[in-house]
Amino acid sequence: MHEYNTEKELTNNTDKTILAMGDSFTAGNGSWPGYLKRDLPHYRVINSGVGGTEIPQTLASARKRFTEFKPDIFIYQIYIGNDLAYKNPLNWKKLSLIFNHNKLFI
Repeated sequence: MHEYNTEKELTNNTDKTILAMGDSFTAGNGSWPGYLKRDLPHYRVINSGVGGTEIPQTLASARKRFTEFKPDIFIYQIYIGNDLAYKNPLNWKKLSLIFNHNKLFI
């Protein structure tokens, strides 16, 4: 998490705080929380995204993050499309044609 946030962002408690949590779509300096940092300079945006995580892992760390940062706004974003394809066996006949078509290119 330190690589996505400056020391000021992690320790400054005076600004209104947005806490962003999620998977690899959230994690990283080039992800959507970076745009929030740029476009909302009066907010402290904490990027707490971790690639490869799902809801159970986020729940395990959420209480600590809420206690530490006391967010005014909380945004949780997760994309499960590619995780479903790799972690769960699928019955392709029950899925939509669009989903099946996209799977061919993952």
